[in-house]
Amino acid sequence: DINESADKVIVCTGALTAIKQALNSVEKSGTILWFAPTDPGVKVEIPFNELWSKGVTLTTTYAAVEKDLKEAIELIKTKKINVKDMITHRLKLEEIKKGFKLVSEAKDSIKVIITLS
Repeated sequence: DINESADKVIVCTGALTAIKQALNSVEKSGTILWFAPTDPGVKVEIPFNELWSKGVTLTTTYAAVEKDLKEAIELIKTKKINVKDMITHRLKLEEIKKGFKLVSEAKDSIKVIITLS
């Protein structure tokens, strides 16, 4: 679990654990941006009254439009978002099946990187 809050939360996976963390970690007047959907048919409970009283903005995007992409790159470049912490697994190409399993189960993984070396 994450014990910190942020004014901007970017969710790049449809995993329910990541969605719940985003809902719980956004600050007052903050923004949550979802770049990825859940699996079809998955229902997500949103604490509407809590988000409303905090003035949270919820934004989704099917694909990153230029403005969203520039904002995400700027947040990473200025180190306002530490993407290194999002990479939970680094696997060799030979372990790609394990990588797909980790991602599909979405229990202990956020982002899985497959390296060619």
